[in-house]
Amino acid sequence: MANLVPSHPSHKPKIEDRQEDDDCKETLRTYSHVHQSLPKNKGWINEHLIQYQGVWFSPPVLPGAMLTQTHFNAQPSDIFLATFPKSGTTWLKALTYAVATRSHFDLSTHPLLVTGPHDCVPFVELYDPNPSDFKSRPSLWLIGSLGYEKNPLIYVKKIGQFVGKAFTLKEENEGVVDEIIRFCSIQSLKNLEVNKSGVQQFDTNFRAENRLFFRKGAVGDSKNYLTMEMIRQIDQINNEKFSGLDPSFEDRLNVV
Repeated sequence: MANLVPSHPSHKPKIEDRQEDDDCKETLRTYSHVHQSLPKNKGWINEHLIQYQGVWFSPPVLPGAMLTQTHFNAQPSDIFLATFPKSGTTWLKALTYAVATRSHFDLSTHPLLVTGPHDCVPFVELYDPNPSDFKSRPSLWLIGSLGYEKNPLIYVKKIGQFVGKAFTLKEENEGVVDEIIRFCSIQSLKNLEVNKSGVQQFDTNFRAENRLFFRKGAVGDSKNYLTMEMIRQIDQINNEKFSGLDPSFEDRLNVV
């Protein structure tokens, strides 16, 4: 699998490259013309949200989403990760990236040691909408979890099979799967300097400290932060929203 790490080509643009740049710039001009007239509502991170084609976007996200919708051409080697928010996205990115690129990198010099998971596996719609960089995107993407915290060995092997990088019997006997699990553990990742002091720049207006992406990851830890009444209300809302789906878990849904 090629181009899993974002690259910045230095070659002189070809005619077709310049045409693609012009097309991307035209998309950005379209955004600048229409965004003022789109429906707006109160936002959370940003002052307001913008509705585009029936979906609510944060203003900084919409240009990248429009570029992706109009110009992104998926390749056979592309891998898309789709997760629910706050369901272990950062961990899944690290695991999948380590599994998919294990033939390219040794764990002692792996990109994850100096690069945050969100830079190794960028959000497709949060890529900086720079037309000249649009073509150089990686092949491993996130567009939006698993039960891998209970038995990571089984699920990491499944990840390998799913992305076409199944572990060989030799690798399993040599402990490669276990090494990747230890390497990508929450404790290991959160102790890396890049994740203690680094900053994730999602776009020109939205940045977050990497340390904020690494919490305990413990099921049931909500009782140390919420009152029983708050937990009861959350459970009641979950039961109402998931009515008829029988979302059974060994412990509460609250994962922190």
